[in-house]
Amino acid sequence: MKKHGLDREEYRNLWMARLVDLEESGLTHRAWCEKNGIPYSTLKYWTLKVNKEKKRRGAADSEKWLALEVGAPQETYSGTSASGKVSVTYGGFRVDVCDGADPDQIFNILRMIKGL
Repeated sequence: MKKHGLDREEYRNLWMARLVDLEESGLTHRAWCEKNGIPYSTLKYWTLKVNKEKKRRGAADSEKWLALEVGAPQETYSGTSASGKVSVTYGGFRVDVCDGADPDQIFNILRMIKGL
């Protein structure tokens, strides 16, 4: 089914570009709609739709395995010997975790990387 002469994927891509434009504009949602001649209700629909897709995709991503590489014991930055190191690689990022690292801090770092 075509909408405005576009197939479903093209129309979705159009809205993804519009949402990026909205984000970069710095305008409120209503002001952006007025400027672009788009009904506020339509923007609200697409914002909710995209957020729901991101949330669903995020849940699916959290079920995927990450590659782990366990290294031999080595010196930490402070010069003390660690019992081992774990390297977590995700999306082109690598996080080296030494023995005694704060689990909450590691979790927050990985959550931040996942959001990039």
